[in-house]
Amino acid sequence: MTGIELRHGLLMAGKKLGGILSDIRSLVDNECL
Repeated sequence: MTGIELRHGLLMAGKKLGGILSDIRSLVDNECL
């Protein structure tokens, strides 16, 4: 695996994680309101 592929994989994983985190945050916000 080249460095570029690795960085791209990390970016995609980070985006996926960020999406999951924002989903959880909006769910929690809805629960609290």
